[in-house]
Amino acid sequence: MDDLFGEVPQREIAQPAESRRPLTAEDIRARMHGLIAALREAESNPFEPAEFDKHVAMFPIMAQWLPDDEGKQLCFEFAAEIERLKRAA
Repeated sequence: MDDLFGEVPQREIAQPAESRRPLTAEDIRARMHGLIAALREAESNPFEPAEFDKHVAMFPIMAQWLPDDEGKQLCFEFAAEIERLKRAA
């Protein structure tokens, strides 16, 4: 049992980075498609402001993991959904 100022037992500390699987282009692609789908299904912004800002900032970075044409197309679709939701607001 932890007390307020005690140390966290070693077993409760996050797993070391080497035990995590590296992201692949498929992981990124799935995440990007999921974000676009969430926006398409929404009638207003489905994210909290900070989360929304994070997605807007990260989306073009994620696109760099994909072939250029595919990344650009997904960025276009993402931006179009954001504009649609802005007009609806």
